[in-house]
Amino acid sequence: MEINLFKPGSFSMFLSRVGSFIQAIIQASFETTRDKASRMGAQDLFLAGRYVTGLPVLNIATDAVIECAVTDRDFVFLGSHHGLQVGRINRTAVHSVVVEDKSQFSKRVTVTRVLALGLFALAVPKKMTNASWYVVLNWKDERSAQQTIFRFTANDPQMNANNAAIKFRRYVLNGGNSAAVSLPENLCN
Repeated sequence: MEINLFKPGSFSMFLSRVGSFIQAIIQASFETTRDKASRMGAQDLFLAGRYVTGLPVLNIATDAVIECAVTDRDFVFLGSHHGLQVGRINRTAVHSVVVEDKSQFSKRVTVTRVLALGLFALAVPKKMTNASWYVVLNWKDERSAQQTIFRFTANDPQMNANNAAIKFRRYVLNGGNSAAVSLPENLCN
């Protein structure tokens, strides 16, 4: 379609279209996470926690607050401030949801520690604090086993991590069986 700006009314139509385009861009940038979840047909939206690691698309270290939109097939992870999709995990791929406090999380012997310290990795204590709680999603993609980890640190992190784990467990699809959930021993303390 050719627009002749010198024809009466063409310039105003041109400006109207440009204005509509700019309005659409501005509106999309102010769309909330709840709006995006609703638009994608999500049945629920909940706080997943601060992203630590494990989403294939988001492979950089960030401390972004992430919300989880639950669709018919997937857990869709959205940045809570801007609603940008940062990852997606098929709900049938998740086989367990684990909640750990930082002391439990720190006790894991990492490959890096073993490589750096050899057998001494088991003997060298790690610094431990209990100010953080983690939700770990264990899942499998077509290539290998994966872990996606979210952290809670403020405003009753233990309760928030447990609430997130319960939500994840509720929506895991694996042949009609719920995902195994491991909660810390001191859950009721």
